[in-house]
Amino acid sequence: MQTGANYELLARKLIDSLQASGQLAEYEGGSGPRNRMAGASGYKHQIDLSLQSEKALFLLELKYLGKPVGVAELLILASRKADLEARFAPTPVHASLVTTMKPSRNVRPLAAHFGVNIDFVADLSSYALTFDLNRFLGHVESAQAADIVSASFIPANGA
Repeated sequence: MQTGANYELLARKLIDSLQASGQLAEYEGGSGPRNRMAGASGYKHQIDLSLQSEKALFLLELKYLGKPVGVAELLILASRKADLEARFAPTPVHASLVTTMKPSRNVRPLAAHFGVNIDFVADLSSYALTFDLNRFLGHVESAQAADIVSASFIPANGA
């Protein structure tokens, strides 16, 4: 049965496998309801999945809603990103909204404005991570990384 918790667990396993292999050794990862980061405002934001180093902070918000992601979900992540950017400046903060359904039509232009990636992943087993726009990491069992500049989820078939 596919659920939001399973979706987050699968993503977490991918990150864990990369960290265990030493390929993300410089990054500290966090996930789940207890993964909270205080922004410049002092508010502690819950982050579904995060990777943090001195070089960058990655925020992944995983949405398994059964309906298209809307503007409200995007604006929540955009405000988290802005608050954390203010706290961690000059460290770049990258945010991705990962969803199993294509977002509503107004979301993509707004996401571009706020610098948030929208990543559509059709199911829980057909995804991978990319780094530096060109790097394909593969499935959990065979993940590999290279130079890390930015990250997003992509369908395993590259579509």
